[in-house]
Amino acid sequence: TLPGQPAGAVVVSDNNGTNTNVKTDGYTQFQMDRQPSTWSEVLKAGQTVTGYIKPDGAAVMVSARSPRLSYEDQIGKALGSTDEEWDIIKPRLVAVMDKQRALDEINKPVRINDLDEPPMTNGEVRVDLQALRQQRASAESDLAAARRDLVELMTMKQEWILVQLGILE
Repeated sequence: TLPGQPAGAVVVSDNNGTNTNVKTDGYTQFQMDRQPSTWSEVLKAGQTVTGYIKPDGAAVMVSARSPRLSYEDQIGKALGSTDEEWDIIKPRLVAVMDKQRALDEINKPVRINDLDEPPMTNGEVRVDLQALRQQRASAESDLAAARRDLVELMTMKQEWILVQLGILE
């Protein structure tokens, strides 16, 4: 048997919540992300597992894939932060990304065919322009403040990574 592999059977639940005893033995192969692994890595609670089970209930091959990381968590991994550090950094990173998306939406170019009818008078045009420019300035200010809050927590290397990713300037 593989190190850490149970002798006998493992209880596995399917998508419907039905529990099944699956027998494992020294011939059962376990894979995680297509690499040889141990049963404990493959059969974690909540893990999506596939396998080939013989009619007698013995597992020949049991495999699983690691859950996909969100983009934010991929950044956390790239930054090399510990779980405790990431719990503090992530909300600030998400705030920067949200504020950048909001600014991008304001600055999103409009196609000629999608232009609204311009206001009728120069006074109305001036009010519209002031409102748009104020909205942009406010969004830029919010983004700059969020970036300052995030940079406070970064090492130089982490800051370099975030500049390379376009999250910081």
